[in-house]
Amino acid sequence: MYAVIRTGGKQYCVSPGEVVKIEKAGVKPSGAVEFNDVLAFSDGESPLSKPTGGKVLGTVVSEG
Repeated sequence: MYAVIRTGGKQYCVSPGEVVKIEKAGVKPSGAVEFNDVLAFSDGESPLSKPTGGKVLGTVVSEG
């Protein structure tokens, strides 16, 4: 399963459990972050699709 999200003017392909370095989340470490700009989604079995109202949830690991 993976999703393509857009944040900070860049696009990222993300999967569950993956660590991704982004520009700024505006959240302190261990805080939750929500990405609402989901461009595409795949469950691994079906082709990419554009979700309606989809979001990706994550946790800030560190700042740097």
